[in-house]
Amino acid sequence: MDFQPLIQAFPTLLGTLIGAGVSIATTIISNRHSDKVEARKRANEYKRRMEEQQIENYEKLQEAVLDYARATVIEYFQIEKQYDSGVTRASLRTDEEKGELLRLSQVRYLILSDRVLNDELRKISERFHDAANRINLYARNTSELNCAFCVFPTVTNELLDAIGVELRKLLASGMLENAANASQHAL
Repeated sequence: MDFQPLIQAFPTLLGTLIGAGVSIATTIISNRHSDKVEARKRANEYKRRMEEQQIENYEKLQEAVLDYARATVIEYFQIEKQYDSGVTRASLRTDEEKGELLRLSQVRYLILSDRVLNDELRKISERFHDAANRINLYARNTSELNCAFCVFPTVTNELLDAIGVELRKLLASGMLENAANASQHAL
């Protein structure tokens, strides 16, 4: 049996096996890199969507705070007018349409404030809601009503400022991320 043709074909066979092995290894490495890049893109896209959702939530919450504050002030003036005319808390009745507006504003505000992820903002939000309730529910006379109303604008402004700060942070992080992505694509 002549092994000469096999010996001559051996380098070719060995080269083919090495080439196939390198090709498989290159494919595996390339796929891993592609998977990592794709996972990074998905993570960035998820982060971007979450930031957009938070921005939208904060903007809606800002509107809800303003609506709730306006409705509370309207209710305050109605209650104050009745207290000044001698009505007691037990027989206090405010305008149904305006009271319904207050309740709807309150519900919308409560739903949106539950979506807030920042603990400090949640605390301020609770103080705002408590201040509104002191005006609408707990004040038993003109003195208590006026005392509650003195606190209300301060807490309202504090909440609106805190929401504004969070919005600016989210918008700034989005702008920084966009700039980083633009410079990365330029390279």
